Amino acid sequence: ATPVALASTGVQRQRVARICSPLNGSIPLRAGLLKERTVLLQLAHFCTKPCAPCRSMQRQRKAGNLPLEPLLGVLPRLRDEGYGVIHLSEPLRYPRLAAFLAAAKAQGFRMTADCDGLLITSRHRAEIETLDLVAISFDGAEASHNAMRGNSRVRGRAVAALRYLAEIGTPSAAILTVTRKTLAEV
Repeated sequence: ATPVALASTGVQRQRVARICSPLNGSIPLRAGLLKERTVLLQLAHFCTKPCAPCRSMQRQRKAGNLPLEPLLGVLPRLRDEGYGVIHLSEPLRYPRLAAFLAAAKAQGFRMTADCDGLLITSRHRAEIETLDLVAISFDGAEASHNAMRGNSRVRGRAVAALRYLAEIGTPSAAILTVTRKTLAEV
């Protein structure tokens, strides 16, 4: 299976974001430690904060949210092509997330996500508890993280998000972005 398979669904390939597909047709790529074939989707092109290494803020001006209906149409095809995990990037910004998660779970997908943690609150608890794993992104020590994200409180909120995930029993992980400036902090 290749990313081209999604083109026939009407979903623009570049808006579906990064899709893990077999390398040279024989070795499936993996996201993190997941053992199953994984498709990576960015449902909304809106992050909560601009980050220096990410180009998401530039894309915001060009594209909004992916429409739900084509996404739902892609799910059976992904399942038929052997994908077992859907990994979402900053999914809590997507207004129709609950419907997408319900449909994907009904088709047997494991659902994972990465985010900055700012929206990991009780307001989104139902969606969060539907996810099989949530990874919170960190950009180094507190000063580096806050500087990279342009806010003096965001690292504290990311730490609070990890605590909240533990409190409600949602499996979680931390992702560390390493740059030349933060390498010594690792």
